[in-house]
Amino acid sequence: MTPKTLFNIILKVIGIIMIKELLIMFSQFISVLFYFPSSWEEIAFSLLPLLGITIYVGIVYLLIFRTDSIISLFKLENNFDEGRIDFNIGLSIIIKVSIVVVGSLTIIDSIPIFINGIISYIVQSELVQGGMGYNSSLETVLISLTKMILSYLLIKNQSSIANWIVEKTSN
Repeated sequence: MTPKTLFNIILKVIGIIMIKELLIMFSQFISVLFYFPSSWEEIAFSLLPLLGITIYVGIVYLLIFRTDSIISLFKLENNFDEGRIDFNIGLSIIIKVSIVVVGSLTIIDSIPIFINGIISYIVQSELVQGGMGYNSSLETVLISLTKMILSYLLIKNQSSIANWIVEKTSN
C-alpha cells in the first residue's frame, strides 16, 4: 500500500464519521422547522443552519469522493522515505467497518436520549393535561428515533454503501 492509498483510506473514514455528525445536524434542523416561524427574520434565522449543513455536505463529499484532490492539495504523500506501507486490507472492508462503527456509535448515543425523551414526554403529558403548558419532549423522541432508524439502515446496508463508495471513487 502506498502512502497515497493510506491517506485515501483515512480521509474516507473521516468522511464516513462526519456523516454521523451530518445526520445530527440535519435532525436538529428539522426540529427548528417545527416551530413554523412567522416573520421574515424568523424564517431567515431558521434557514441559517441550512448553510452549515450545505458546507458540511460539501466537506463530506470531498472527503469521500475527492480524496485525491485533498491529498495533492495538502501534499500528504510527500516526505515519506519508503514508497510502500504493507497492509493487506482492502478499501471496501475498511469502509464497511467504518460504517458499522459509526452506525453503532450513533445508536448507542441515541438510546439514552430516546429513553429520557419518552420519560419526559410521559411526565410532561400529565402536566399538560393539567394545563401546565406545551410538551416539547416528543421532538426529542422523534429525532432520536430517526437517528436510530437511519443508523440501523446504515449498518444493514453497509455492503451496498461501501460498494457504491468504492465504485464512485474508482471512476
